[in-house]
Amino acid sequence: ASANNTKTEKALDFTLKDLDGNKVSLSDFKGKSVYLNFFATWCPPCRLEMPDIEKIHQKYKDQGLVVLAVDLGEDRDTVKSYIEKGKYS
Repeated sequence: ASANNTKTEKALDFTLKDLDGNKVSLSDFKGKSVYLNFFATWCPPCRLEMPDIEKIHQKYKDQGLVVLAVDLGEDRDTVKSYIEKGKYS
């Protein structure tokens, strides 16, 4: 198959609250490159990959990369503590 026949699909939009209680939608970042990561603070592979994701963010943020880390199963205080302890952006 030719690369010209590749079908692309638009990501479904969603809106969640950030750690400060502000609403953030995926569509807020239209036109930017977005690294979307679903994680949990208790998840061993998630804990291993988070420092590397932070490095990617620091390396490419000035080129427009947006990193969104989404945790749907834990309360705000648990996630905020994890992010602060790891010094993740």
